[in-house]
Amino acid sequence: MKLRRITFGLCAASLARLLAHDLYVLPQTLRIKPGQSLTVELHNGDAFPESEGPPAMQRLHETRLLSAASIIELNGFREERKALVSNVQIPKTMKGSLIVTATLSANKRTYDAKKFESYLDDEKLTIVSKYRRDHGEQGNAVQEIYSKYAKALIISGDPSDFTTRPVGLKFEIVPSVDPGMLKAGASMPIQVLFEGKPAAGVTIETTWSTGQSAKASVVGQTGRDGRLSVPLQHGKCRITTGWSQRFPDQTVANWETFFATLTFEME
Repeated sequence: MKLRRITFGLCAASLARLLAHDLYVLPQTLRIKPGQSLTVELHNGDAFPESEGPPAMQRLHETRLLSAASIIELNGFREERKALVSNVQIPKTMKGSLIVTATLSANKRTYDAKKFESYLDDEKLTIVSKYRRDHGEQGNAVQEIYSKYAKALIISGDPSDFTTRPVGLKFEIVPSVDPGMLKAGASMPIQVLFEGKPAAGVTIETTWSTGQSAKASVVGQTGRDGRLSVPLQHGKCRITTGWSQRFPDQTVANWETFFATLTFEME
């Protein structure tokens, strides 16, 4: 019998505990002047804004600095302060809102049935539990493939609307208004895209920090158009979400999960 494909949203922060944490980009400064040097840091972990460990260098790709007019490939990453660090000189012509991207390619892990079912129960992921029950899989171990996609928003001079455009990552969070044009206390509409299409029903979490380690909180779930409004606070913010689907070739894996983060700063 042909397997029916199921797609649904998962809470990224919860899966992160199971799948070795979130990937996120957090430069040493998120507001620069054209011509300055920028130190880009790639972090891995649930903690924010401090890294719990560097991402896997061998899986790292799509590390870029993008503006409306140009793209700079980021290379020469090195391990420092539990992060992967690289420096880039910002051209004087690179003005407005910029985007830094990073991706960790797919990895595969195996979970025993008890741990996976416990995780599903804790997070109330009933659609997965129901699928496993309906197909007699609740006692099976699970093989899962997962990958991670991260973006950070940088302001070089004055903000612009460049950050409201998708950059072509497989899974990404796109603000509808650049946060640099908003103030704390307002709400920022976002859209989550999977393969360029709206990702409905994914759980959105935010973590806000003014310097100390902070905890994530659930904002809500995206609508059918993949959209949700995120309340803005002072400080640095990390938005996280996840998307999971039944893997087409069950001889390879049972589920495939994708994670996305977006970081920025509100004055």
